[in-house]
Amino acid sequence: MKKNYIPILCCSSEKDDKTEGKFYYKGKSFKFVASPRMISQNGVIFQKPDDKIPGENRTWRDLVANGQKDPSLALVEAYRLYKPDIFRDLYHEFDNHFYIFSAGWGIVRANFKIPFYDITYSTDSKVPKYAMRKDNFGWKDFIHLNDDYLNGDYGKFYRDAEVIVFAGSNYVEPFFCDMVQSKLYIPPKRIKIKYKSKNLIQRQDFVYEYYETAINTNWHYEAAKEFLNDYTKGNQTKPVVNVGYDEVFSYFGFQYPPQEREELQRAYRKTVQKYRSVKVESMPDKKMKEINDMYDKALKYFYRT
Repeated sequence: MKKNYIPILCCSSEKDDKTEGKFYYKGKSFKFVASPRMISQNGVIFQKPDDKIPGENRTWRDLVANGQKDPSLALVEAYRLYKPDIFRDLYHEFDNHFYIFSAGWGIVRANFKIPFYDITYSTDSKVPKYAMRKDNFGWKDFIHLNDDYLNGDYGKFYRDAEVIVFAGSNYVEPFFCDMVQSKLYIPPKRIKIKYKSKNLIQRQDFVYEYYETAINTNWHYEAAKEFLNDYTKGNQTKPVVNVGYDEVFSYFGFQYPPQEREELQRAYRKTVQKYRSVKVESMPDKKMKEINDMYDKALKYFYRT
């Protein structure tokens, strides 16, 4: 019997922002940070996700939760917001059994739409002070994993699955562990945490697995790639050849379907770079949506249907 997995990957500071790092609402420009009082910029209003919307009796988190189908908000699916390819790769393998641990919004489903934000649990000296989230006080993080765990027949998958977490030590301790122990319904013993730092405090309730690597920055993305490669090798099925793929592969310059997913990823990045280099001003969001949609269709060639 195939083992069920629920991967959780921490967010990335590298974001594929389509709105120059800002969020527009009712003609005004907003940016979400951890400490709004520590930064100012002409024409931009800085807010926390749980701040009340100026002039309204609801928070930005309420707006995001209830505005998933509102195109005027220009929210972006979480797995598309971040630049590293591993976010899209995990989504296309695990769909909404893949979650992203966002320092701004919580543990969200991969296709949950969120706005651009500049919030992190990292304490790296290069991180702006206004972006550093230092506690959980006043934050009402989304924890979609709970909703799915309790969702009837759908929840059976979660009660049998192993949750595997790929995140840096600043995300794991204390924030993820505290969130799990105070809010998450899945038993901690069902949660495996990949770690690199041997100085990480290892709480007895969780399962820890050391990941040995010489990579210091973003090592957890490499760990997630290895996990995904091992998983797909163990669950391979022959891709279904469909004439519909001719269009999507030719879109990225292929005469025939590429042999490896990495070839498609390189072609996708090249297409995006080419588009951005010409600085098309007319409907830029529409063009990027087209590129991403074609990439999504092409990726399906490599995954089970």
